Amino acid sequence: MIRHYVVQALRVVRKQRLYAAINVLGLSVALAVTTLIVLFVADEFSYDGWHEHLDRIVRVDDVDFEPDGSIAEQQPQHPYPFAEAFAREHADVEATVRFSDSQVVVRVEGVMHQQPVLWADDTFFDVFTYQAASGVLPSALKDLGSVVLTTEAADRFFGRTDVVGETLEIRFQESYETATVSAVVYPAPAGTHLPFEVLLPFERTPLVYDWIASRVDNWRSSSFPVYALLKEGTDLQAAQTRAAGLWTTFYPDRAQRGREVGWWTGEGDPSGIALTPLKELHLRSDVRAAFVPTSDPRYSWILLGIAGLVLLLACINFTLIAIGQSATRASEIGVRKALGARRAEIAAQFGGEAVFMAALGLVGGLVLAQALAPAASQLSGKELHLDLLARPWLLGAMVGVAGLTGLAAGFYPSLVVSRHRPVEALRGRFRISGGNTLSRGLLLVQFAASVALVSGALVMQAQLRFLQDRDLGYDAEQVFVLPTSGLDEFALRDHLRNTLETRSDVEGVAGISLSLNRGSSSSSWMVDGVEKRAYEYAIDAWLTDLLQMELVAGRGFDAARSADSSSALINEAFAADWGWTAEEALGKRIVGQEGDPEIIGVLRDSNFRSLHSDVEPTMFFMAGEWMAYVLVRPAAGRVQDAIASAEGAWQAFAPEVPFTYTFLDEDVARAYENDERWSQMVQASALIALLVACLGLFGMASLTVTRRSKEIGIRKVLGATVPGLAGLVSREFAVLVAIATLLAAPAAWLALSGWLDGFAYRVNLTPWQFAIAGSLVLLVALSTVSYHALRSALADPVKSLRYE
Repeated sequence: MIRHYVVQALRVVRKQRLYAAINVLGLSVALAVTTLIVLFVADEFSYDGWHEHLDRIVRVDDVDFEPDGSIAEQQPQHPYPFAEAFAREHADVEATVRFSDSQVVVRVEGVMHQQPVLWADDTFFDVFTYQAASGVLPSALKDLGSVVLTTEAADRFFGRTDVVGETLEIRFQESYETATVSAVVYPAPAGTHLPFEVLLPFERTPLVYDWIASRVDNWRSSSFPVYALLKEGTDLQAAQTRAAGLWTTFYPDRAQRGREVGWWTGEGDPSGIALTPLKELHLRSDVRAAFVPTSDPRYSWILLGIAGLVLLLACINFTLIAIGQSATRASEIGVRKALGARRAEIAAQFGGEAVFMAALGLVGGLVLAQALAPAASQLSGKELHLDLLARPWLLGAMVGVAGLTGLAAGFYPSLVVSRHRPVEALRGRFRISGGNTLSRGLLLVQFAASVALVSGALVMQAQLRFLQDRDLGYDAEQVFVLPTSGLDEFALRDHLRNTLETRSDVEGVAGISLSLNRGSSSSSWMVDGVEKRAYEYAIDAWLTDLLQMELVAGRGFDAARSADSSSALINEAFAADWGWTAEEALGKRIVGQEGDPEIIGVLRDSNFRSLHSDVEPTMFFMAGEWMAYVLVRPAAGRVQDAIASAEGAWQAFAPEVPFTYTFLDEDVARAYENDERWSQMVQASALIALLVACLGLFGMASLTVTRRSKEIGIRKVLGATVPGLAGLVSREFAVLVAIATLLAAPAAWLALSGWLDGFAYRVNLTPWQFAIAGSLVLLVALSTVSYHALRSALADPVKSLRYE
């Protein structure tokens, strides 16, 4: 019997190639897209999941509160001595690890490598789980002269991985220092927010960086993320309560002083300590990241929702075509019933054909997912591999979805067509009761989903264009950025200025402590019992002119004025935070900062950070100790010439250090990479959903034409024109799109409003955006239906009326 059903299904596929192809293609696309989305989301939820002590590892965060008790900000930076004090005071803490990161030059056998490095305490391998390729991990960072490499870094540096005991040279500031490889580890097996290739002992940082040495005993400057391993059996909530209570141990009387002078009016403390579990950290977009940006979990759920939606559309498509085609097989059903076929056998035949089609769709989905994996990896920024042997649950889920789709699609028409009497079937005088209503309802769902996805894609794209086109308050166009790579930054800056500014291909050279979107530094201090916070940058006298930053009051720095080394520039937000106008701020002093610098100028607010947040109070000092980047502005149309000139000047100054650069506008745009990626994903999903919906439309149009073939024939005999008949068939689809747009717009409006709330600067939602989405869906729908509409209008009416 099963063999009979398979043979019959193959005959149907061969006879109705077009409809079979539509069914198989629609399901294949849906299964492939769903599989790739599930792989992406599974990676999102598996970050750092391989650590043995995962349930006991937390990041120790600093939390600032609003007076009403809500969280104003949660971030991971702490003072240098905090980790040791926290471990000593908190009874539930077994170990703590401090981190920092930097960019260095590694020299191995005379070959230079620009290399990011991660610094960590020697407790790192007690807390985090890594597999050693060679060496002993627990003691790998005990010696300050040690270094731990991943197998990838070892192979790149030495051409092999068995390098324990080998030495390499690392450039810190002005000299190379030796480090001995104490261990080699395999890279993280999955996503991690603490990536590294080169790991160095944190205790060495004060010996090689003056700015860290000055902060060893400083409780006012916070720069270092801290992680903690809780003791076995510790209740996280209890540990959190104890941690929060320790804030006053480290910062006594601060809340009381704040209440006395009026800057803190809340019931509790203005700040506190939070323990964020490692397993939650990647999907905690509400806390500031330490090294790798966190991810918004809403996007993962949105993607899963889109996957479910595409699958639903494919199932609807499958069902629509099954309904449409069942009505055209009346004679076949009549013959089978006349020859003695039972209703159950006919129902089983139709259901079996649908399951067979679904099985073909499953195979096609697997093949398509494998083929699309490289493109999906590039779009998502993750390596997506369709390794079903390692994920048997995924293969099981795909088989289950395909099987249920086939059963669902074949169930309704198989039950209905099998109940009609042979005479009715042979005469073709039966219709699927309720089939038209069901089909319209299914199609309405397809249109509503398509309108929602298209409107989401349009709004996301408009928001990204808005961010990219917004005036940031400075000109980053074509400026390229050179990291000073531990060289004498001021000597390098002066050399580049003296060498390049005499050339016609360079307009300017300037230095800055932290290039835009390459880290940030902030300070907090007390002024008459009031806490003040501001971001800070060390710049030279030429930076504001190079970036074309606008002064609204006062003047900029002047390299010829020695007094400017103890002066400051501020932005408008800083002046407003202190209650000054721009003019009133001139001559005032920033009390509480070292030397109480005098304000000599006020700059127009510039978005040095992401447009997700408002402009924060910012102060600029004359660079005197630290300048990690040199910026070069090429002459108009001379970018490549300027880069070549800068490379020549660099090699003349430091031939042993590789010349590297990035473009400033690309660095700034990197803040929106996640938004761009999600927007592209939604756009791709919208296109796929439209494709699947169009396949369903094709089936619906087939059903409509079959149901109304005699009506169309009569109208044509009575003189109806081809355009009029085509419009008759297409009109009901236009009405359905209009209804779907009205139904989808409110839900899409709410969802997009929530997404836009994450931006301090955003586009406005208007009804026109949803009207455009509905119009696009209508255009696609009518283009799809037009084939059947014109075909039915041009058909010979005699064929449809010959039995009347």
